[in-house]
Amino acid sequence: MKKVKTLLMTAIVVVMTFAPIASAGAYSIDTTYNRMRSSQQTTNNYIILHETGGVAPAINNAQYFNREWRNAGTYSSHVVGDGGDVYQISPDGYVQWGAGSYANARSPVQIELARTNDPATFEQDYKAYVNLARDMAQKYNIPLTLDGAGRGIKSHSWVSNNIWGDHVD
Repeated sequence: MKKVKTLLMTAIVVVMTFAPIASAGAYSIDTTYNRMRSSQQTTNNYIILHETGGVAPAINNAQYFNREWRNAGTYSSHVVGDGGDVYQISPDGYVQWGAGSYANARSPVQIELARTNDPATFEQDYKAYVNLARDMAQKYNIPLTLDGAGRGIKSHSWVSNNIWGDHVD
C-alpha cells in the first residue's frame, strides 16, 4: 500500500510539474534577452502598451531589441507573441526607450505585442499581453484603468495624444 501511495504521489508531482498550464492567459517569461540597459529607475505611474507594427515573430523582435537597442532608439521591457510567449528585454523598474522621455521615466514596464495574421495565435498572445500588463500594474501598484486620466495602463496612442509623440499603436 505504501508503494502505491508513493507512486501516486510521484505521478501527481510529475503531472503538476510538466503538464502545460491550462489557465487562460497563463504565461511564463523567457529572460534570455533580459539585460540591464539603463540604470535610471522609474516612478510607478504607467504601464505602456505597444504593438510592434509589422508582422514578425516576437522572438525576432526580442532579438532585434537585444541586438540593436542602442541604434534603434527604442526598446521595451517585454515582447509578447508566438502563441503567448513573453520575452523580457530589460529589467522592469528601469527606464526603457519606447514612449518619449517623460513617459519612459514614469513607466516601470512597457510591453510590445507582436503582430500576427493568425486569429488563434492572436488570441493566445492577447491573453498573455493583458495578463502581463495586469500583473505588472499590480506589482507596481498602478491602477488597472486603461487610457484614463492620471496613473494607469496606457496605450502608446494615449501617450501620443496626451504627452508626446505621433505613434498610434
